[in-house]
Amino acid sequence: MQSELCYETSKPKTVGYFVFSSAIFAIGLSNVLQMGELSFVGILGLIFFGAWPPLFLLLFLRPFRLRVDVDGFSLSGGTTRKSWQRGWREVGPFFVGKLFEIGRWPLPAIKMIQFDQPFEQRRLSRTGGLPMLWAFDGSVDEMVDELNAYRKKALSA
Repeated sequence: MQSELCYETSKPKTVGYFVFSSAIFAIGLSNVLQMGELSFVGILGLIFFGAWPPLFLLLFLRPFRLRVDVDGFSLSGGTTRKSWQRGWREVGPFFVGKLFEIGRWPLPAIKMIQFDQPFEQRRLSRTGGLPMLWAFDGSVDEMVDELNAYRKKALSA
């Protein structure tokens, strides 16, 4: 078994999201400026869409890092001030969760890596999640398989 696995936020994906979110914000800002007056909905839209470009810039400058070893996994960087760790016995197996899956929504749901967490660590949900945008050559499903295989070997050791 490998001694440690390391994952980091993908720089190309982060740049892509930064460019896309900046374009959406710029289009919204130009529409609001052309209208000549600021409505409540316009202000809310600018606040909501204006928050994304700085977030993706932060992720470019300070990417998330996921370290997986025989004791568990830790997450650092990104929007977290301090790293947090979970032992393998503290969490259940990883699985693919779907974000924004809405009935007959025409776009595919966004997949993210989730895991069951113990009752005392729950805040709003029974599951914990890992951030998206990992620099991984395969799909989210393949990354979950790799994490679960590592978890299984670590627990059996």
